[in-house]
Amino acid sequence: SDIDQELTVIRRGDVTIDLSFTLMRYAGSSVMADLRWLLAHLDRRLVFGSDFPEYGVGEAFAALRALAEGLPEEKLRNVAGANLARLLGI
Repeated sequence: SDIDQELTVIRRGDVTIDLSFTLMRYAGSSVMADLRWLLAHLDRRLVFGSDFPEYGVGEAFAALRALAEGLPEEKLRNVAGANLARLLGI
């Protein structure tokens, strides 16, 4: 199916998804369930962004932490900075 093909591309590492704006804009909506699924299954393909100055970094990070609640801490670390560091080679 199309979704299986798309997930294969994402898992292979050809795609990185930036969460800027999305965490705050869609808070409380059904999109959060989709983001939670992405965080649980594709955490190495996601990067955190706050969309500053639209939203504060602390406010956006609190939303990310809430989304990651109950998941392994490594998933939060990946999205919060490890993935971006790896992408930039630092």
